[in-house]
Amino acid sequence: MRVAAPAVAPRSSSCSTRTGGRYRRLRGTGGVGDTLNRAQSSDSFDALGGLPSIASVVTGGPGTDCAEGNYDCISIYNTGQSGFDVYDGDNVAAITGKTDNAGTDQLTFDTGGSGPAFAAHSPRQRFFVFGDVVSFVCDPAAGRLLRYATYGLQAHAAGRRRRLRGRAGHRRPGPSRRARCSTSPARPRARGC
Repeated sequence: MRVAAPAVAPRSSSCSTRTGGRYRRLRGTGGVGDTLNRAQSSDSFDALGGLPSIASVVTGGPGTDCAEGNYDCISIYNTGQSGFDVYDGDNVAAITGKTDNAGTDQLTFDTGGSGPAFAAHSPRQRFFVFGDVVSFVCDPAAGRLLRYATYGLQAHAAGRRRRLRGRAGHRRPGPSRRARCSTSPARPRARGC
C-alpha cells in the first residue's frame, strides 16, 4: 500500500459478512414462494436453498443505521458505484425478521423510509447479511496495525466523506513512501500494511 504523505495512515475497510445466499425473484411452479420486491422500502423474501447460519442473524428495528453492532443489515448488488455503495447507505436495509423453515428460510427487511430499498436486482439474485464495519489502520510511526469495529455505516460514511473532501481530486503534497507496519509485536519485521 502506498501513502501520499507521512501524516496519512493507510486504511482498509470492509463489512463483516455474516451469511448470504440467493433470493427468490420469481414465483415457483403454481405461483408459490415469497419474492423480493426491491422497489418497496420493506418486504420479505425466500432465501433459496436455505440460509447458512440463519440462527446467527440478528434482527432489529427499521432503518439504514444497522450494522452498529446491535443488529444486522442486508445488501443487494453492492458494486461500490454511486447509488450502489453500501458505505454511502445505498442498497442497504435493516433485517427486521427471520423465519427458519427447513430448506426455504425467509428474511424481512425495512429501510425505515418510503423509497425503494435496493436500486437494482442482483444479476444472480444474491444478497449478503453483514453485522458491522471493520477497518484496519496502519500506524507507521508506532509500527502497529490497528483494528476498529462496531462503529457502524453512518460513522464510516461521514469519515469517508471528510477524507474525500480533503483530497479534492488531487494528491496531497509530499513524497510517496511505503508504509511499514508490524502485524505482531513478536514479529517486528512483518509488513502488514
